[in-house]
Amino acid sequence: MIFQSRATPVGLCTALISSKWVRVGHSGVAQRHMSRRVSSPTAGPMGDHAGGASVSGPRGAHSPSGSVSLGVGVAGMGALAFGYHLGVINGPLEAIASDLGFGGNATLQGLVVSSLLAFAAVGSLGGSGLADRLGRRRAFLLDAAPLIIGPLISSLATSPAFMIAGRAITGAGIGLSSALVPVYISEVAPPSQRGALGTLNQVLICAGILAALVLNVLVPTRNWRALFWVGALPAVLLGAGMLFLAPETPSWLGLSGQHALADETAHRLWGPGGEALLEADMAGHAKSDGGPKDRAQWGEVVANRGALTGAALFFLQQFSGINAIVYFSSSVFEVGPGDAVQGSSWVQTRAPW
Repeated sequence: MIFQSRATPVGLCTALISSKWVRVGHSGVAQRHMSRRVSSPTAGPMGDHAGGASVSGPRGAHSPSGSVSLGVGVAGMGALAFGYHLGVINGPLEAIASDLGFGGNATLQGLVVSSLLAFAAVGSLGGSGLADRLGRRRAFLLDAAPLIIGPLISSLATSPAFMIAGRAITGAGIGLSSALVPVYISEVAPPSQRGALGTLNQVLICAGILAALVLNVLVPTRNWRALFWVGALPAVLLGAGMLFLAPETPSWLGLSGQHALADETAHRLWGPGGEALLEADMAGHAKSDGGPKDRAQWGEVVANRGALTGAALFFLQQFSGINAIVYFSSSVFEVGPGDAVQGSSWVQTRAPW
């Protein structure tokens, strides 16, 4: 849960808050769910909901159902958008600067790039609280708005301020998604599959960066506005999927006091043994976190060796040169022979990060 994003300020923020938030959030679920054991609804409704899951028999509770795969896939659009917006600015940055009248102005070019990251860091800090108050699905629906509006503003930009505003709004959206995606995947996945499915967050971030680089090669830089239109598509899929297809997580339903619905959802997602898996999962969290007195405080998190190691890794990544390659390699290759965008894409797709 700590390593949620690539080498950005967002990753550092989430590294420091994730261990504290996950313990507090799940302990609340565990205490409320275990304090009141609610039996499942009648066999009819349960059978209807379970029919949508591609599981049967004892092993079904340990295999991802179709509903789980669908939920993970929809949430993954947030991670894909994260990566895409990190890499999309690389190729057309010089063309954008030329068209919007700030060609050669390194300060404004830097602001176009860094505004995304600055607001992403802010957005990542609010993601967990938003998900607790609204629920995971509704938080994603809210997150889809800046991920659609921001790229569209950038695509219509006629001035540096317009472009920076669009990038800042987009940054707030990817910051929220950096906190929401791994939480949703971990809660909707069966306990035995959380590690494997949790890695998809990183995979999709990298896939988004790669997709942006490929489009940088295929789309002429003079058509840079089209790249931002494409960037809105994952957010459209995220919003529509969360509105019509993806389930709420059993953990949040338990946290919000909807215990019967939590059991029903666990059954639908994880199969006939879903309620038992949810109860065992919540019992494990309750055992590891006995109550408010045992919850981690910020001082404990900062003093924790694991948290410090994770934060140190993010700091060290900032000095590895990865950010210069992700955001400015096309500009760097302008001073050398060959095509700048193709050269930078070749380096990024073959670099060992």
